[in-house]
Amino acid sequence: MTNRHLIKICLFSLFAVVITSYFRHQKIQLLEKELEQINKEIETKEANFKRTLNKIEQDASRKRRELIIKGDSININYSANNRVRS
Repeated sequence: MTNRHLIKICLFSLFAVVITSYFRHQKIQLLEKELEQINKEIETKEANFKRTLNKIEQDASRKRRELIIKGDSININYSANNRVRS
């Protein structure tokens, strides 16, 4: 093998390394973009979940207050009816 052949082999190897590095870099960038998109989707779903959970908690609290008020009015009516009968 002559020096010219060795230089061609080295240049071809260097070219192959550069090309594979470029494609790896492109793939890494693509994966980073996909990861960003997934993180945005997770954040959106988490925010929606928190809003839904907050609404459910507010509804439960409102219904609990309504039941307490109903229970108090039933107790008041029951007490008033017992006084009338006595």
